[in-house]
Amino acid sequence: MAPRRKCKFNDNLQKEFEFIKKVKPEDEHEVRCTVCGTPYSVAHFSGRTDITDHISSKKHERALNVASSSQKLLPFFKRQEIRESDFVLAAKEASFSYHSVMHGHSFRSMDCTSRLIKAMYEKRFSCARTKTEAIVFYVLYPFMEEEVEADLNEFDYVV
Repeated sequence: MAPRRKCKFNDNLQKEFEFIKKVKPEDEHEVRCTVCGTPYSVAHFSGRTDITDHISSKKHERALNVASSSQKLLPFFKRQEIRESDFVLAAKEASFSYHSVMHGHSFRSMDCTSRLIKAMYEKRFSCARTKTEAIVFYVLYPFMEEEVEADLNEFDYVV
């Protein structure tokens, strides 16, 4: 008797069962249910039968009940797309950090000043001690160093 061929997870099954995803793109037999998180193989019977057997399992049904009675977590996370107002706010925080360095203010004084700006002008403004320090050391300093180096490379000088 010839060996039985393995069934594959194809595009038709993907369209029919949108909550089933491949575990690895190159493996056409192993899939994962996004509802209950269970990995399993569709190579045994007809592929569709494996999926329908999984859908009727108690674990999958419990996960469906829990998902329908639970709130989504998305409102608690930041958006992935960046709006124009986010860029404007970042520019304001960088300008504030630059101003603080130019006038010799300590990073510690930024805690109080940041709260004052937040109360008076911009509710989303948060540029206290640690953020100001990070902007200065990891954004402004490398940029200024590149600018000075470029300016020095333009002139002839003897070492």
